[in-house]
Amino acid sequence: MEILETSKLVVFILFVIPGFVALRVYDLLYPTERIDGLRRLVEAVSYSCINYAILSPLLIPYWSTLMNPSLDKGIAIFTLISVLFLAPVGLAFLWRYLRLVLARNGILHHPTGRPWDFVFQKQPRCWVKIYLKDNETVLGGYYGHKSFASSAPEQQEIFLEEAWKLNDQGGYEKIKSRSTGLLVMADVISHIEFRSR
Repeated sequence: MEILETSKLVVFILFVIPGFVALRVYDLLYPTERIDGLRRLVEAVSYSCINYAILSPLLIPYWSTLMNPSLDKGIAIFTLISVLFLAPVGLAFLWRYLRLVLARNGILHHPTGRPWDFVFQKQPRCWVKIYLKDNETVLGGYYGHKSFASSAPEQQEIFLEEAWKLNDQGGYEKIKSRSTGLLVMADVISHIEFRSR
């Protein structure tokens, strides 16, 4: 029974961990909506299989050597770390690169799900006007190095490091005194205009 349990653990490690690592790294690059555990497990196994398919030209010729009990432990540990962790990280970056190239050529959709994330991933340094849903209020400010915009899957929110008073013509008149910034929730925003000034 212990042998069976050990073999199950080994199978789990070999066919879930690489895929899970690849998925987590990819999620850090392109956050997505949270999905249920069973679907995530199926995706992890799928990515693990892709990982092994890519590594097979390297692993198959040396399989008998790798399975040799007299193999140097340092080599065995390095191979295990490479297969379980390093290669899946590389797989995530490779998939990101391929998706960007294919999106540029119109073959696939862009991996960034929302225009909100697409704009703010570029770290824009600009003046913004935030038009609220009441159709009357317009907020002005500067989005700079100390500003922040949330990204998926979190609710869209924006923090402007400087809040500015707007004049009657909609120009930026002066920075609001004693203001340390402006936080706006997405559910009150109609649209945002990005300006050079």
